[in-house]
Amino acid sequence: MAGFQISDIKEDEVYFFNVSEEDKPIVLEKYQRIVDAREAANSEMDVQQADLPCCEGACDPFVPFCLTVSIPNRSTAVSYSFGFDLSCVKCVIEPCLLQNATVTDPCGGTITGCDVSVNRVRAVGSLTATLGLGYEYDCGTTFGDPLQATETESFCVDNILCYTCCSYPCPDFCNNFSVFGRLHVSHDPCGNCRLTLSGVFILPDCKA
Repeated sequence: MAGFQISDIKEDEVYFFNVSEEDKPIVLEKYQRIVDAREAANSEMDVQQADLPCCEGACDPFVPFCLTVSIPNRSTAVSYSFGFDLSCVKCVIEPCLLQNATVTDPCGGTITGCDVSVNRVRAVGSLTATLGLGYEYDCGTTFGDPLQATETESFCVDNILCYTCCSYPCPDFCNNFSVFGRLHVSHDPCGNCRLTLSGVFILPDCKA
């Protein structure tokens, strides 16, 4: 992002990647609902029937992350970059019993209160992200591209994506993702400039 200056960052601004304008408020609303549900969650029942565990756990496609990168004092940030790798995120399909389901009665109408076998689909593994900050010294010369300071971290992934009867519900993690987060600028006691990017990765939906 050529010409980027630290002063351009708006502290309260939410930045999105691969999210359309019309979907932005939907993503934020969905994220807040899940955060509220986490805080209000109670202990779940441990019931087993027909040698299958009951379907437990709420769907949650959001993986929180936070990265901080520093550049020396007496230097100026000129660009930043952000990237992530999902190659270590795998799809796990787990049969379970969905309790108190409603199914179609072959003789007409519906039947309620049934235990139905479905697939619980989880994303499991780790997600690696890198934040980079390009900079130039205020007094001196930089040859070639700006100098780069980077920070790379891995974040655990163990998220339920859906409950489904589909036989092949696993999504494409590499080519179907989005992100939103906030940028924050601060300085450490030594005067070095620090850029922090915090937010959430949004895992893709299951295949229909």
